[in-house]
Amino acid sequence: MAFVRWSGSRDESVGHDQTSIGMVMSVDDSTLCDEWMIDIGAGVHVCNDWTAFTSLQEDTMSFVGWQGESSRSKAVGHVNVCTKDAKSGRDVVLELEDTRYASSGIRNLLSLERLEQQGWVPSYSESATSEDRQMRLDHDAKMCVMTVADRQSTVMRWHMKFAHLNGQALKQLVLKDMATGFDSLKASDFDKPLKCISCQMTKQKRRSYGRHEKRSKVCYERLMSDVCYVGLETTGGNRYFQLAQDEALRYKWCYLLRTKDEASVNVMNLILQLEQKHVIKKFSRDQGKEFINKSLTKFLEEHGIQLLMTNTYTPEENCLVEKLNENLLNKVRAIRQATGLPTALWGEILLYVVEVDNMSPTKALTGTTPEMITGQKPDVRNLRVCGCVAFAHVPKEKKSHKLSPKAVPTLFLGYAMNSLGYRLLDLRSGKLIERLDVSFREDVTVESSYLEELLAMQYEGREVQLPPNVPFVPRCT
Repeated sequence: MAFVRWSGSRDESVGHDQTSIGMVMSVDDSTLCDEWMIDIGAGVHVCNDWTAFTSLQEDTMSFVGWQGESSRSKAVGHVNVCTKDAKSGRDVVLELEDTRYASSGIRNLLSLERLEQQGWVPSYSESATSEDRQMRLDHDAKMCVMTVADRQSTVMRWHMKFAHLNGQALKQLVLKDMATGFDSLKASDFDKPLKCISCQMTKQKRRSYGRHEKRSKVCYERLMSDVCYVGLETTGGNRYFQLAQDEALRYKWCYLLRTKDEASVNVMNLILQLEQKHVIKKFSRDQGKEFINKSLTKFLEEHGIQLLMTNTYTPEENCLVEKLNENLLNKVRAIRQATGLPTALWGEILLYVVEVDNMSPTKALTGTTPEMITGQKPDVRNLRVCGCVAFAHVPKEKKSHKLSPKAVPTLFLGYAMNSLGYRLLDLRSGKLIERLDVSFREDVTVESSYLEELLAMQYEGREVQLPPNVPFVPRCT
């Protein structure tokens, strides 16, 4: 069998010996999906394995495959191919930039032109001929080249599961063993900066407020709350959200509101719930009219809770919850940027963000999570990427016949509010459902245009002609 050996280095100024990578030339009809083949006529690298990408962006380029078929790329990104030096046996990583993703391809393609542009030079064996245009990576022990899902991609997935939490906070979770379910992840995996395009586009630094008083150190001693107007209506008709936070514990609660009048009722119900185990001494709020009413004032007096109000137009005095509003909305923006979820789902995304934020470490607690302060280590094994595709089991009582599908496609939005399970968007009916028996595809989401039409049909009463099949697409970072 003929073979080709590639020699080269990304940096010719470095005085190291050149790297040699061995490959087998073949023209058989093997259809191994994880194989990488070099095509002399290919102008771009093409990969059919979504998990091999360490970063992705949307792309609509059309190209001709290695067998002459026409394909359309859905995304373009970076792939690392791990191999070994044919001479020394040491590990070598081929960095393939601008690689096109094509899920329908039967093989992964390496572009000869792109490799030569990177400085790799081929040398052929005597039995190799110029007619051999397809070169397959050998699977021999010392000359094996295979695609590996870069460890950074696993880190990125956890970054998304935690609603785009920063890398240092994730590192603390693993380093201090503050949660279970991280499997084989190590703290050192988070040393490299996270290259999340969605975070770069949606998060900006904000001036910090000066601290004017000492913070409470006793859990549940002081609660603070604020109402924020979003200006966009959710599927449930909500335009506001309310955040309540414990000053010492930094644990938070979130409520979606149709009108501001609902805020006082939420505060009273929360206090009644917490007073069963804790003593609440103070409640802080701004001068918003939603909290200026006789019923709330009377309730606080009866329960011996001191009411603290900020001065007009000075949100700095209620800065903890004010900054919390912006931080959480930044994460909502990042999730929408990464998944293309419609704006009408901002409320569902926000509830998901608050849920995982209570499992995340904070500087105010010296790197500990709010849940861990209470003595309960959070279990993150069931965390999923918001906006990913999920398949919900259909009970046999709801099947019309024996050949009915056993699961329906849905979109994961968060966690059930009053039961164990997941909160899902049915991709056929557009209804929000809660199910426990669910399987997930965290690398896939749904075209945003389809979701917009689905929600318009269900919640706005529009007449929309949906396609027969749900348009699944790769999820971008």
